[in-house]
Amino acid sequence: MSKSKWTHSGNLIMAGFGFMLLFISFLVYKSLNIDFQMSDKNYYESEMKYNEVMEAEANTSPFEKDFSLTTSDNTVQLKIPSSLSAGLKEGKVIFYCISDEKNDRTVTINPSPEGLYSISTAEWKKTSYRARISFVNTGKSYFREIPFSI
Repeated sequence: MSKSKWTHSGNLIMAGFGFMLLFISFLVYKSLNIDFQMSDKNYYESEMKYNEVMEAEANTSPFEKDFSLTTSDNTVQLKIPSSLSAGLKEGKVIFYCISDEKNDRTVTINPSPEGLYSISTAEWKKTSYRARISFVNTGKSYFREIPFSI
């Protein structure tokens, strides 16, 4: 009984090596086609401003319990302490969509004696967000980040 030339051990090793090369090539192809999304397009510039953000967070810490964000059907209700919101300057809220940067939203906020802001979310994707609230009041910067879901 003669052995088939395909079942020779050298041929099996070569076939296994060929399949391994094909599999590695497939993995390289898949890894090169992954869409990496950054939480911020200018991440390097944002990192350089990190100390300013830390200082703004420290300014906000005495008021931390007075910030709130609630969601209802198609609205986000943002509450900022009235002592800060009355003299607010350069205020904005960036709503970062955690799953897809295409759904990020930026809203400018203006001084309000009550500190209440109502933002419509009717056009927004139903997912998780992070509200990054930043503003200046009497020359001091303030920053607060609040995670929430719609």
